[in-house]
Amino acid sequence: MTRKVFPLAAAIFLLGAPAFGDVLTLTFDPFLEAGPPGGSVIFQGTIASNVDDYCCLNSITASFGSPGDTYLSIAPNFFSDNVFGILFAPDDNYIGPILEVLIAPDTPAGLYSGTATILGGVDDFSALDPLVSQNFQVEVTPEPGMEGLTLAGLATMAAIALRRRIR
Repeated sequence: MTRKVFPLAAAIFLLGAPAFGDVLTLTFDPFLEAGPPGGSVIFQGTIASNVDDYCCLNSITASFGSPGDTYLSIAPNFFSDNVFGILFAPDDNYIGPILEVLIAPDTPAGLYSGTATILGGVDDFSALDPLVSQNFQVEVTPEPGMEGLTLAGLATMAAIALRRRIR
């Protein structure tokens, strides 16, 4: 029985759809973006087709490692508003903004990792198959606090007063 099933399973595997990641190539340039809590960062990059037919780019998802999944999310319509939904034939590509990551106001400073996955299909406008994934990083940098700005202002005022006394 196993001798009959194995060739059939091998044939289905070999003749199936392209392997994950073979349909498209996705590159973020740069793959690290920095932004403040309450802000957002935009990842620019290139999406290139690797298939002989048209490829539909229907959506994008992102997953974040803990604790990034608590504080980071993607802008829901950014991909569809910026990326043309079809790549035609091999060597067709899109270069431009691909992904906007929203940073919650209470996000602690730090480096957060994520993975973006483009969903779509070859010759299928309604497919949501994973076509390619790419890692990226978001560095959350705190804005200067009120105390820091106040100290900087007082130090500047003291320096001006000292300079006037010396003259």
